[in-house]
Amino acid sequence: MNTSFLWGFKKSLPIAAGVLPFGIVMGTAAASGGISLFDLIGMSFSIFAGASQLAALELMISDASILVVILSGIMINLRFVLYSIYFSKHFRPHSTPAKLALSHFVIDQTYAVSQLHYEQKNLSPADRVYFFIGSAVTMFTVWQSSVLGSFIFSAYVLGAQDLDFMVPLCFIGLIGPNLTNKQFAMVTIASVIVSSVLVNLPHNLNLIVTAFACLGLGSILGTKETENEF
Repeated sequence: MNTSFLWGFKKSLPIAAGVLPFGIVMGTAAASGGISLFDLIGMSFSIFAGASQLAALELMISDASILVVILSGIMINLRFVLYSIYFSKHFRPHSTPAKLALSHFVIDQTYAVSQLHYEQKNLSPADRVYFFIGSAVTMFTVWQSSVLGSFIFSAYVLGAQDLDFMVPLCFIGLIGPNLTNKQFAMVTIASVIVSSVLVNLPHNLNLIVTAFACLGLGSILGTKETENEF
C-alpha cells in the first residue's frame, strides 16, 4: 500500500475523534426528526459536510422551504471554495474527472491535515493525492459510521425518542470556548438578538438574514481590529 496514503490515514485519526460527537448528534437528530434511513444515507454521502448537514436537517425538520435549506447549506459551505483554491495548485497535474472526485472530500479536517503535511514534506503530485485520499478515507469512514450507527441505535433501539435538543447543545458546546474572544462574543450575541427579533419571518428566513447580518458585523469588527494593530 502507498506510504503517503498510510500517512494521510494515520495523521487524520486524532482529528477524526472530534468528528464523532457531530456524527452521533446528526444520526440521533435524524432519527428523532423522522428522517428515513434511506434519506439519511443519501444526504450524508452526497453532502459530506457536518455543519451544513446539521443545519439542513434542522431546517427540514422545522418544515423550512427547500430554497432556504439549499441557501443555508451553500452559505455554510462557502469556505470550501477557499480550500479548493489551495488544493488546485497541488492537484493541477491530474485530470478533471479526478479533481472533481477529490473535491467531494475537501472538508475542514482533510484541508487542515493536508496543508500541514504539504508544507512540511516535499511530495510529488501523486503522493499529495495519495496523502489526501488517505485522510479522506479516515474522515469519511468515521463520519458515516458515527452518523449511521447512532441513527440505527436511536431509531431501532431507543425508539427514536425526542432528542432534537442535542443539535443546539452540540453547537453551544462548540461556540462556548470561543466566547472569550471579544469580537466572537459580540457576533454571537448579535446573532441571537437578530434571529429572535426576526423569528416570525416566513420560511425560516430569519436564519438567512441573521447569517448575512452577522457576516457583515464580523467583517467590520475584523477590519477595525486589524486597523488598531497598525
